Formats: sequence, structure tokens, C-alpha cells
Amino acid sequence: MGRFGNTSFVNGEEKPVFRSVAGGITRFYITNTANVTPFMLTMSGLQMKLVGGDIGAYSREELIDSLVISPAERYVIEVYTPTPGTYELRNSAPGRDELLAEFEVISASS
Repeated sequence: MGRFGNTSFVNGEEKPVFRSVAGGITRFYITNTANVTPFMLTMSGLQMKLVGGDIGAYSREELIDSLVISPAERYVIEVYTPTPGTYELRNSAPGRDELLAEFEVISASS
């Protein structure tokens, strides 16, 4: 597909699996390094909190269900993982729905 690309990477890997502990908050630093492709990021079953961007920390954080990120933009989000399970980070842009990464959340007593 030329400069649009057809493979998405998270931390330099295709569909990586990350692990965290239930009841915790995980902070993500997101940068879109694609040439021309915007992404609409969603996390199945989890709510995201937008806490910062290109200009630094936001004075008013905002709960969001999805995040649209254009090329060269950067955002900082936090995700609370209340219960154990497997959650997905997806690109749910129009005409494109793809799994980007998985998050395995384990019980704190495990």
C-alpha cells in the first residue's frame, strides 16, 4: 500500500502482549509515527483518561472512550485495570479495525 503501510507496530512489535496487575493504573505514552495514517485507539472494556499531549500535562484531565491521533501527534493516557482479564488495544478507524496489542491483567494475589 505504499506510504500508507499495512503493518502496525506497538513498541516495535506486531501485536505484543503486555502484563499488569488488577487494581493498578498504567500510563501510556503514545506517538503516531505513521506518515499519513491517523488512528482511532480504543481499549476493550477499559476507560482511558487523557492526561497530557504535545504541550505537556493537561490542567484538566478527561475520561475518554477513544483517542484519535494523527501523524506526529503525541498523547499521554492512563488506564485503570480494575479486574483481571485480557483487554485489547484496537485501531477502530473507519474502514479499518485491527488489533494492535493485548493486555493481560492478573490478580494482585497471583
